[in-house]
Amino acid sequence: MHTKRRDEQGRLLADNGEVSLLPNERSYRAVRTDFFKQWFGDWEMAGTNANLRQVRGSDQARAAAREFLNQPLHNREGGITATVSGETLGKMMSRSAVEDSVSSQAHLMAVANLDRLFPLALKRETRPDREGSPTIEAIHHFEVPMLFDGDIRRVKMLVKEFSRAGQGARLYTVAAVEIEEARVNRGERGIASPVSVPPAGFEKRFAQLAASVKGVDVSKVVDSNGEPMIVYSAFISDVQIVEAGNQTVSSGTNQRQFPKPAINEAGTQPVSSAISKAATEKPNQLRR
Repeated sequence: MHTKRRDEQGRLLADNGEVSLLPNERSYRAVRTDFFKQWFGDWEMAGTNANLRQVRGSDQARAAAREFLNQPLHNREGGITATVSGETLGKMMSRSAVEDSVSSQAHLMAVANLDRLFPLALKRETRPDREGSPTIEAIHHFEVPMLFDGDIRRVKMLVKEFSRAGQGARLYTVAAVEIEEARVNRGERGIASPVSVPPAGFEKRFAQLAASVKGVDVSKVVDSNGEPMIVYSAFISDVQIVEAGNQTVSSGTNQRQFPKPAINEAGTQPVSSAISKAATEKPNQLRR
């Protein structure tokens, strides 16, 4: 996932780093709300996993990770911005860390794609540092599903929150990664494993993300950047919508199947009003 939202010309960027094809910031922000994704499907999660860097071996994983070293990685749920330092990358790539995961190759792939996985991860737990370090404010545990060799893996990330004395600032560092089978809870095994029961609803939400990774209930009506596609009224003025949900839209002898309706630019006759509702009924979910 591309964490920088605008280019040097101030243009909004899609998650792949290309200039967004969405018509305005209102649409750009609305399609990224949970409210919109409940209707359209989590297109960000599906698109991110479909475009993970494919690496084989530690050398390729290290080379991929160098692209985002010390760059800000913003987590959409926790609202925190973390970094991966060269030191923590070395620890993640150590033999002991790799062997602690259920799959060494999946571990390397997760490390090589932390900049794409961390922004979409769910926060499972926040706890004090077990060793009582005066410089560590808290330890945060995040988890995210990752598709690897056709199976869903649970990527577990440990994020350390450091306090800077006298500055009141916070520094977040992704310090560890561990891979599990998606349905296995290993308790305290591994540095990144939380020690408490996850909050109510966490596993349900994780399962929903895992389904999105496989494309379940996610619309395929996306543009070349993977963002929800715009449908203009000029294109549908002479067509008939047969049914909602899975729609057949026909015009004369031509017929086209939509897994779910696409969004429409504000000001034209919408195929669905979901984007407008996301912008008006859930304004607190519009991310800057």
